[in-house]
Amino acid sequence: MKRSAPVLGRFEYSTLLVGTLIGGSLYVWPLHLVMTAGRESTSAVLLAGTAGTLYMLLQAIAWSPDEHASILEWSLTLMAAILTLLIDAVITALFVEMMKEFFFARTPRIALVAPVLGLTAWWSTGSWKGVARRTQLWIPLILLGSLIAVGASFHNWVHPMALEPRSWTALQPAMQGTVVLAYLLVPLGATTRVVGRRLAASARDRVRSALAAAAIFWVWLMLLYTTTVGSLGTDAVVHLRWPLVYVFEETTVDSSFLVSRLGILAIFGWTALVVIAILIHFKMAVTLAEDLTARWTTVRLVVVGLGLSVLVAGIFLFDTENRATHLLLTDLNPVAMGLIALEGLTALTRWAFRRLRNPPHPEVRDVET
Repeated sequence: MKRSAPVLGRFEYSTLLVGTLIGGSLYVWPLHLVMTAGRESTSAVLLAGTAGTLYMLLQAIAWSPDEHASILEWSLTLMAAILTLLIDAVITALFVEMMKEFFFARTPRIALVAPVLGLTAWWSTGSWKGVARRTQLWIPLILLGSLIAVGASFHNWVHPMALEPRSWTALQPAMQGTVVLAYLLVPLGATTRVVGRRLAASARDRVRSALAAAAIFWVWLMLLYTTTVGSLGTDAVVHLRWPLVYVFEETTVDSSFLVSRLGILAIFGWTALVVIAILIHFKMAVTLAEDLTARWTTVRLVVVGLGLSVLVAGIFLFDTENRATHLLLTDLNPVAMGLIALEGLTALTRWAFRRLRNPPHPEVRDVET
C-alpha cells in the first residue's frame, strides 16, 4: 500500500464530498424518511445531519492518509466501496424506473442508462484532477438549479404545520428515521478517506473542507425535504412513489411537467447528479484497488468492468420500484448501519490512541529579555 501523491486542493476535496452524497439522495430519501419517521421526520433530518457531520469529521480526523493505516481500516474501506457500488446499482435502477414512468415509457432501460454508464466508465479511468474539474463545473450549476426550483415551488408550501415535529421528545421515530438514511453515509465515509489520500493540505485543512462540504449538502437536503413535505404534507408523501416529481409538477403553471422548462431542468439535473455520484464512486473504487495492488496497470479496467456489470445487473434484476426499495431498505441499509458503527468505533479508537501516544504540546512563546 503505497503513499498516494497529493494532487487535490481543498475546494476540490469539498466539491467531491458534496457530489458523492447528493447523487444518491435525489428524489428517493424524503419518501423513505417520512415512511419511517412520520411526523417526526424533521427531527430525524436534524438528527441525521448532526450524526452524519460528526461521522464524516471523525473519518477525516482519524484516518491517516498514508501507508501506515491498519489492515482493519483498509478492509473497512474496501467493504464500504463494494457496498457503495451495490447501493449505486439500486439507486440507478430507481432512477431508470422513475424516468420510464414519467418521461420515456417506451424506451428500453438499457438505452436510458447506456449514456450515463458510458460517461462514468470513460471519465473514471482518468485522473482525480479531471474528476474534480468536472465535479466543480456541474455541482454549482446543479445546486443553483435546485434553488431555482425550490424558489419556484415556494407558493405551493401549503402544509407548513407538517414540518413541525409532533413531539420533540419522541426519540424513537426520530432515531428510526435517522437509521433509515444510513445508506447515504456509506459512500460519504469511503470517499472522505480515499480522496483524503490525494489532498495536498494539512489535517486541519482536511477537516475544514469536510465541514464546508457537510454544511452545503445538509442545507441542500433540508431544502428538498422542506419543499417536499411543505408542499404535499406527510400524509400525501407516503402515498406517492416519487414525491419530489409531484412537487415540481405542481410548480408548473402553463404546461405539463414533461415539456416545461422546470421539467427539463429537473431531468437534466437528476441525470447529471447520477453521473457525478457514480463517477466519484467508480474512481474511488479504482483508486482503492490501485493502492491495494501496488498500482497494477490493468486493475482500473477490471474494477470499472465489475462496476458496470453490477449496475447493469441491478437495472434488469430490480425492474420494479418495490423490488429496488425493498433491497435498499431491508437488506442493504442494515448492513450500511453496521458498517458505519464499526467504522466510527475504529476511527474513534485510532484517534484516541494517537492522542495518547502524541499528546498536544502547549505553544512556547519567545519572551523578550
